[in-house]
Amino acid sequence: MTAPRILAHAMLLAATLSGCAAAIPLAAAGVMTVGTDAPSQPDENANRAPDLPPSTKQALRGMGISDDAQVVPLAGAASLPAPRPAAVDLDAVTYSAFADYALAVAAKRSGRGQSRPTALLAGPNLVAPKRVLCRHAESSVLVDLDPAQGIFEPTLPAAHGALADALERLRGAGVEVVWSTALTADRAGDVRTWLRDSALDPAGKDRMLLLRYPEDRKQTRRAEAASERCLVAILGDERADFDELFDYLKRPEAASGLDAMLGQGWFLAPVSPAPPPIEGLTQ
Repeated sequence: MTAPRILAHAMLLAATLSGCAAAIPLAAAGVMTVGTDAPSQPDENANRAPDLPPSTKQALRGMGISDDAQVVPLAGAASLPAPRPAAVDLDAVTYSAFADYALAVAAKRSGRGQSRPTALLAGPNLVAPKRVLCRHAESSVLVDLDPAQGIFEPTLPAAHGALADALERLRGAGVEVVWSTALTADRAGDVRTWLRDSALDPAGKDRMLLLRYPEDRKQTRRAEAASERCLVAILGDERADFDELFDYLKRPEAASGLDAMLGQGWFLAPVSPAPPPIEGLTQ
């Protein structure tokens, strides 16, 4: 193949395969191919042809151009923009980290005279977290269903494939999954149906912690969840899902010392959809 035909072939492919993998290495290398059978004009001052990276050589072979083809750098060749990173589902990352952490702590079973840290605070110390210690052999995690500043509505549809996968990993390792909401016990059937339909508890065997009466507190129910197993991790979408002290802080920044619990027992990510705004209601 003559030099003009090689060049025309390369230019045609570069134009018609814009964005394809075969064209990218050529543009990135900033080279023009010249056939070895074309007459060359000796130039003693010319720089030695640069070595091509493997990706460019592979692209040349895909065009039918041999590896021993000479190359000439194109002066001022524009570099390609850096590829845009793929979108990351931060909630899915949090669900996975939630399961990873719980599994790691659950693997360290309490032995004789030994204890493990839980995800519950031992007291209202805002400077640094002091955790409740646990000596139970088995472990559990708690997932709070209530949306931020609201109460769980089991009539709203939801799909959480990544969360369902994380929970299956936990159940497979013998970690109990516990669901918490401010709904009262008379709505237990609705909650169970929502968990099944959303594939978060398809077998319908997870424990649910609903309020037993209107004056009951989620804080009390969380403590009860830790009465038989070590509650090693909590998943919720606001800090009050971890401890009710956050509901009473006039200055939330005063509890910044407790942020050390985030990712180390406390995990922030939405679980249930927030109810739609009431029509005609203004803030």
